[in-house]
Amino acid sequence: MVLAKAIKRSSESHRVLIRDWRNYVERRRRARVLVVRLSLRWKYTKLILSVKMWRSYALKCTANTTIQRYVRGFIGRRRARFMRCLYEQTVRVQAVTRKLKTRGEYRKLLLRRQWAAVTIQRCVRGLLARRRVRGIILAVVDLGRRRLQRMKVDWERGRYVRAILAVQRAARRFLRKHRALAAAAARKLRQSVEDDMAKELKNTEMRRMIYRKELEMWYVARKEEYDRSVMTEAQTAEQRRLIVKHRSAVRQQRAEAQRETKEAKKAREEGERVQRWLQSWKETEEQRAVSKRQECWQAVDAPATPAEKLLRKNLKDRAKKHVKDVLRRYVLGWVWSCVWRAGEPNFVRLSCVLCLVLSVGLSSSIPSIVPSPPLWCLHIAVVCLVC
Repeated sequence: MVLAKAIKRSSESHRVLIRDWRNYVERRRRARVLVVRLSLRWKYTKLILSVKMWRSYALKCTANTTIQRYVRGFIGRRRARFMRCLYEQTVRVQAVTRKLKTRGEYRKLLLRRQWAAVTIQRCVRGLLARRRVRGIILAVVDLGRRRLQRMKVDWERGRYVRAILAVQRAARRFLRKHRALAAAAARKLRQSVEDDMAKELKNTEMRRMIYRKELEMWYVARKEEYDRSVMTEAQTAEQRRLIVKHRSAVRQQRAEAQRETKEAKKAREEGERVQRWLQSWKETEEQRAVSKRQECWQAVDAPATPAEKLLRKNLKDRAKKHVKDVLRRYVLGWVWSCVWRAGEPNFVRLSCVLCLVLSVGLSSSIPSIVPSPPLWCLHIAVVCLVC
């Protein structure tokens, strides 16, 4: 009875506390709304008056805080007293409950021991019976396995003999065929060798005749050259004049050949020099391009000198003139490639194209160093493509 009354009083006090807490939370909420309104009014209309009201409200809040601290202390002491009383009654109830629970568990333990003894006996008897039946079954299975093993050995032996006979027949057939093919190949090779030897003899005779003819022509040419270039006492004045003329022509031909050789050598050296110069110029040009690129990147990333700052400004001005057209062309090309890669255009893809075109058209009117399309257009376009 005392426990029930205590629980009832605690529940009523809890309800009172919850109601007071809700009222306090509502007052705090209203106070926050009032502060916000006062701050807005202070910002736009009456600054001094709002500050005074906020100051008075802060003082009130300080007084409310002190009152709340005292109230919370009183409520905490009451709650602690109630918890001590509740703990004592709970300990008594738990003692009685544990006694009843232990008595019931002991009765269950006795029943479980009896059931376990009966179950163990049943399982042991079943295990022994299964072992006896398993021995009988294993004996029957072993007898059948031995019979099958003997039948398997006989069948494998017969299969092995049949396989040996088949291999022997195939080997004899292969040897006969191989010998016949070898004899035919030998005959064909002997015939081809004889034909090649006859052709080689014929070609050798022809080369000998050609060499003899060329040697005769060379001797005739050397005889004519000797007659045209060598003077003798038996020759006439006209023949000597022709010999002198021939010698001068030969000297001119030799001089012309030497001059042509020198000119060709000079032209080759000049070409090599031009190629070396072009190669060196190409390397110099690449080095200059690399140094210029580094200078531009340095001027764009972190300019340190007035010259680099001026270069950065010039680069930005030049980029502004061309970046809009380049970006528009790139986006349009990418859109069309995405649309036609996905298949036949439908309503969603056409909407995507229109959004991207609209974003590029709007971005061309935004003055900036690198124009970017509106975010909502890009978001709609990406969602359409994903869908």
